[in-house]
Amino acid sequence: MTKPIIEIIPVDLHVAHVGAFGNIADGKYFYSCSPKIVNISQKNTLINFMLNEDSDERFEVVDIFFTDLHSQVTIEPATGPKGRSITVRHKNEVQALTFFSILVRDNKLGVDVNCDPQATNVPPP
Repeated sequence: MTKPIIEIIPVDLHVAHVGAFGNIADGKYFYSCSPKIVNISQKNTLINFMLNEDSDERFEVVDIFFTDLHSQVTIEPATGPKGRSITVRHKNEVQALTFFSILVRDNKLGVDVNCDPQATNVPPP
């Protein structure tokens, strides 16, 4: 039985090769996300991490890792354009802070970079 989806939270990822003075991969890349911290307030929330249109086509989402002390996060089947997004479902049953690591590959240079948004959640009453 499929769990009902209460909310879908889009998280916009921007990744760029800057050569120097970036904030990831020894300063060679720049990464940002919006929102900075995902706030989950509903049960069974989907979080869709997606590379934005300003991220060059050479970048591809290849994997996701996360801390999950209460077994609340599961990876969902891919639905968007291949390599441009990844989606997880958060049960939101126990209040927690979740750290995500979205692995993005620069297919031009063969470099993997780590994007690390966070999520807080407070279960509904």
